[in-house]
Amino acid sequence: MNYEKVYAAVLDVYEYCQIRSFPFSCKEVFAHYGYRLMSYHEVSEQNPELYQMCTRYSEDAFMDRTNHLVLYNSSIPGQRPRFSQMHELGHIILGHEGEKEEQEKEANLFAGMVLTPSMAIHYSRLRNADDLAYAFQISYDAASCALSKYYRWYNHVLAYKMSPLDKRMYRHFYNQDKKCFVWNRHECSSCHKALYNCTCQLCPSCQNPPPVDNPFILYPRFSSQDMIEVEQKIELRRQEYNWLYNI
Repeated sequence: MNYEKVYAAVLDVYEYCQIRSFPFSCKEVFAHYGYRLMSYHEVSEQNPELYQMCTRYSEDAFMDRTNHLVLYNSSIPGQRPRFSQMHELGHIILGHEGEKEEQEKEANLFAGMVLTPSMAIHYSRLRNADDLAYAFQISYDAASCALSKYYRWYNHVLAYKMSPLDKRMYRHFYNQDKKCFVWNRHECSSCHKALYNCTCQLCPSCQNPPPVDNPFILYPRFSSQDMIEVEQKIELRRQEYNWLYNI
């Protein structure tokens, strides 16, 4: 299995599809390559014969090169379908033909790398499979494998420094305005301010709005136990901020 070939193919996808943040839309990626992504359920309503063919072939996903379709089983719980979808994309990008064990291994490596690259894991500072699965929208098993690959990659980088492909990866996700590697960018769900490199839905300002100075507001009375619980929550939030925003 050619690791550098797969790594280069992953970077080609990032650049061609202009992927700048994780997680990304698999449907949009396929659209860039002229493929349509459909669930088995959708196919069962439109083409029962094709549905039967899909389910006989694989319980995860099926690719119809003739009609440029990638079909997947949406009834599988969790985020496993995303891995199955990117596995099929790997076959397309890597130019695989037929069904060979080596090609299946390459497609699996491609799927894991494109969804959760080691460098993005490094800068996310997430070292727990549950946290990683949530942040990158992958399954727990895929997150565990990604962490194992990350530690091997990190040890290699420490020993031999970054490879030309690593440097290409870093340059692609380096944000000139933020002066750092950006693995995630999304908007605050309240004020729509841009948030970088965090999994929170609200910015710090929206999470802790300033107190309202209104003499007509009647504040409830708190017992001593209530105050202890409040102080504990404040301390927990402070630690969370330290972890998320390094402040």
